[in-house]
Amino acid sequence: MTLPPFARILREYREKHDVSQYRLAKAVGVDHSYISRLESGQRRPSYDIVLSIARALDLQGEEKKTLFAAAGFLPPEELEALFSWQRLAQPEREGER
Repeated sequence: MTLPPFARILREYREKHDVSQYRLAKAVGVDHSYISRLESGQRRPSYDIVLSIARALDLQGEEKKTLFAAAGFLPPEELEALFSWQRLAQPEREGER
């Protein structure tokens, strides 16, 4: 069975940062069995869970972007930039009406 990208990347980063499933689960505020199910591909994380995992593992830069992308999300910085752009563009649209 081929694991989903998020499952593989989560395990890789967790092991790289020398964090046990139990310790990660405690830092994220979930049961260790949930982390196990994420790593086995049995569960998909919410955006908030991915954010908590990234913080708990202290992921930065490309690692953080890769984790979010593997889960199907944009990292917080990119979401903020997107919403900032939309807020800046909105007054122009209203003025065109």
